[in-house]
Amino acid sequence: MSATGLHTIQDAGRSGYRAYGVPVSGAMDDFAFETAHLLLGNKKNTPALEISLGKIVLQFEAEMLISVTGFAFTKLNENKIPSWRAVLVMKGDILEIQAHSSGNFAYLSAQGKWEMESWLGSASTYLPVQKGGHNGQAIQAGDTLEIEPATNHLTQYFVSYLKEQKIRYASWGIAPGIFPDYFSKSIRMIAGQEKDFFSNASLADFVQREFNSSNDMNRMAILVKDIPLERENAQELLSVSVQKGTMQITPDGTLYLLMSDAQTTGGYPRIGQVAAVDLPVCAQLRPCRKFRFEWISVDEARNLLLKQHHRLQSLQGILQRKYLSYLRRT
Repeated sequence: MSATGLHTIQDAGRSGYRAYGVPVSGAMDDFAFETAHLLLGNKKNTPALEISLGKIVLQFEAEMLISVTGFAFTKLNENKIPSWRAVLVMKGDILEIQAHSSGNFAYLSAQGKWEMESWLGSASTYLPVQKGGHNGQAIQAGDTLEIEPATNHLTQYFVSYLKEQKIRYASWGIAPGIFPDYFSKSIRMIAGQEKDFFSNASLADFVQREFNSSNDMNRMAILVKDIPLERENAQELLSVSVQKGTMQITPDGTLYLLMSDAQTTGGYPRIGQVAAVDLPVCAQLRPCRKFRFEWISVDEARNLLLKQHHRLQSLQGILQRKYLSYLRRT
């Protein structure tokens, strides 16, 4: 294995420990992460390799079914292969995943049992305390990821078909129509509990302005500088609860949009909470992308999330039927 950039093992996150100051962590783009597993019939909390920046090259020591989702250029044995579909790799195959200029994160899922360190019930890597995932570390050149391959009943006929046809993947994949609107210029948010700390005039200006995404981001937060907000209430806050999607404003006018490794409390005013359905869009914001913020209601945010959930449920059913259809072809 060779690697440049920052690549970590992540799963659906570490729940139940925020009261003790432990971040949830988990995948930055939870849509791409979940879809990678749906393609293989994996359980939702199966670990995956989160790839960001740079490139990673892996050599497989066993046959297995994999998927790559998110934003990446991918090659198998030097030949380009598409993302967002199931791919059969064989022993000795070399997979190269290169960062894509249109987004920040890609996900490699494999069908099987990942032998990873579990910390507080999750395999998500939390680098500040070096826990979870691959010994609490980012993946480095020369590392070995232990995965016990498996083929479940949903995909066994599909794998047999690929072998008989001597191909590595089928002609179909996940249609872009189901994706979040990754290139939307609008980030939707609901009002935060300290929204009224700011003047009505500056709040109106806030949603009318167009901002540029910056390269000041990591798994903890995305920074947006020079936010034109005038404080009307100078009250100092005690530490209050924050989570992924919380938007805090510091005294120098910097907006911190908290992400997967966010702390659990903060002392700056919470102007808003990004709608959960738009968090994958935020995760994939590349530097210099222009965007605006848009207020929506709690009910609107909930309905948007339910629609996405229903789309994923529908996709799961479609994939199940698709894989079972290969029973008639083998």
